[in-house]
Amino acid sequence: RMEELKTEELNNETAENDEIIVFRVIRRKELNNLLQKLQELQ
Repeated sequence: RMEELKTEELNNETAENDEIIVFRVIRRKELNNLLQKLQELQ
């Protein structure tokens, strides 16, 4: 039972990390788009 809880905790942590990575990738794309627009305006 203790092992099951440990595994579940690890899975939750992994899922959270994956979400953070996806969030960062999306944010980076959005920032790149903004930078491109700024450069086009100059």
